[in-house]
Parts: sequence; C-alpha cells; structure tokens
Amino acid sequence: MVMRTDPMLQDRQVGMIDAHGNSASFSGTRTFDWSGGRVGTAGMPGGRLGGKGEVPPLSDQENTSRLSHLARIVTNEVTKIINVPVLSNSERNGLAGCLYNVTIPNIDNFRRFGVPPDYGASSIPEIYSNPHIGPKVVLNIMDGLLAEYAGGPLSQPNYAIQFDTIYASRDPVAIDSVAGRQIETWRKREKFPSIARTGAHIAIAAQMGLGNASPSRIEVRNVGR
Repeated sequence: MVMRTDPMLQDRQVGMIDAHGNSASFSGTRTFDWSGGRVGTAGMPGGRLGGKGEVPPLSDQENTSRLSHLARIVTNEVTKIINVPVLSNSERNGLAGCLYNVTIPNIDNFRRFGVPPDYGASSIPEIYSNPHIGPKVVLNIMDGLLAEYAGGPLSQPNYAIQFDTIYASRDPVAIDSVAGRQIETWRKREKFPSIARTGAHIAIAAQMGLGNASPSRIEVRNVGR
C-alpha cells in the first residue's frame, strides 16, 4: 500500500522482513549503477545499495566467523573519538557502556563476541586496545538521563528509568564500573539475574591496564548542582 502511493517508486530500493522471518525486496528501474536483491532462507534481505556487486545474506556462521573487520570510519577517517554511550545493559555483553560502544558496534561480525563461554570478556578489551580505537578515545560521556536495565541495548521502555545523570571521564573502565553497579542495583530490585557473567569484560579491561574498576580508586563528583 505504501509503495503504491509513492510518486518516486522507481527511485527506491526496499527490503522488508515480517514477524515470521519472511523477506522480500524491490528495486526500481531508476536506482544506481547496480541494484537488486536476494531473498534468503535466513530471513534477511541482502544487497548493497548503490554498489556494483551483489552481497548474499549473512548466515549465522558468517556472522560469527573468526575473521573480523573494523568500520572504515574508525580505522581511516578519524584521529580522535569522543565516546558517547547510553547507560544501558546489553543482553549479550552485560553492559553496553564505554568499552562496548566503540568496539562491538564497529565490528562486522559482532555476534561472535556475545556468545558463551565468555561473552566477549577478553575480546572487548582486546578490541578496545587496538591502535585504531582505544588510543583515539579522548573523552567518554555516558548519557544516563534515561537509563535501561534490561533488554538493552535496544529500546525497552518497560525497563527504562529516569536517572537524570551524565558521567564523564577519560577512563572508560571507571565509568563502566560505576554504571555496571547501578545496573545491578536496578536488576536486583526487579529480580533480574546479575550481569556479572556477561559483563566480565569490565574487570578484564582493568586487569589489562585500560582503566580502574575498583570503587576505592574511583571518585565520583557531582557538578552543576
């Protein structure tokens, strides 16, 4: 119905997935040099918009392969990074904090680092210490105005809480440590399981010298009040 009323239909390339995993794609006659799509059994439409080659849908095996690639903007286009995560849990990695925010979303096969037995506990700190990431991060600012303690990092309003807090530090591990303890407090209150196992990357990052995780070595100052 939407496509029928679109006056620029032939300029569009559209991919759709329904609630049952069925997928379909459409390419207009006035798209870029290469256009088209594939419908795969995995329920993901494949294709490269505006490209000249065809990309098949990624299977679970391909998306968890041992070969990873960083985003080009991180490796080639920026020299400094201001890291701005949201205070949220991650169902795969415990906490979607500072360490997570510049690593997992910038890896092509991110699902590889969110599976047992360690849920990326050692991999996330190793990726962060890569010369293309960690050394470029000059400041971390965590948005905790509206925090989320379950179902993250996708938006889950039922598990959101107005926290009215912003954390800022050059130490990503310190922010993640403080945020992780706060998430644990909320989850315990609501009888959710601990994130200690899936969020073990914070402690390992501290052991690798990427920052401080011990509460005795972290000073939280209230400003602007």
